Amino acid sequence: MERYQSDNRGKRQSSALRRLVRFAVFSAMLFLAALFVFRVQHVEIVGDSRYTDAEILDASGFRRGSNILLINIPEAQESIETGLPFVGRARIERGFPNRVRITVEKAEPFAAFAIRGGYVILDENAKILEVRTTKGESNLISLVFDGEVGNFAPGEILELSEDQGIVRYLRDFLPIVRQLGFSGQIATIDFRDMHEVNFCFMDRFTVYLNQTSDFLQNLRMLSDIYDIMNERDQGVINLNLQNPNFRPIGSG
Repeated sequence: MERYQSDNRGKRQSSALRRLVRFAVFSAMLFLAALFVFRVQHVEIVGDSRYTDAEILDASGFRRGSNILLINIPEAQESIETGLPFVGRARIERGFPNRVRITVEKAEPFAAFAIRGGYVILDENAKILEVRTTKGESNLISLVFDGEVGNFAPGEILELSEDQGIVRYLRDFLPIVRQLGFSGQIATIDFRDMHEVNFCFMDRFTVYLNQTSDFLQNLRMLSDIYDIMNERDQGVINLNLQNPNFRPIGSG
């Protein structure tokens, strides 16, 4: 009886092993087939960009003939956005069995700050687009701050040696400035005192923001205050108070 049970156990184990081997062989065949079948043959690149299709594909890190299953999409997207500074956003989509679509959005110069011998140009997300000898566009927001710049390599996010709070501020504030259409109305943002960040608005007002409320609320409040002023008003608009106020020039 014991021998009979032992033989049955052996047969069951042998059968399970055969099934496992067949499954492993089948899986390996599928994997090898996928490696040869799912090859990138067609790459479609769409969107507004200053770069050629060849430059964008080269920056992605994969090629025609690459296996579509092995493309690391997040890594390829980041590679495009970093390697090509004027690409603000890249999105990659697979189209089985052999198509890839790359959609790019253009990064626009939005702000600038002076360094010795030139200017560092940023987009609205504080990504460095380029370093050039002149500021260029008159509608770029000028940034003023103390301290050293830790990194100004094109394609990278701005780094400041002493205070990354400024970078976080920019990455929160600038997109809202663009969203509300204030980009041509703010000339300078002064970060020399992080407790009293202020900016020049319409070349007539110095504006202090409320540091405890969100920027969208701040700028909408500023818009409401500006709408009730006349064209000769100049002075300080202080939103960093419990009761925001306007102090005209010469009022003490």
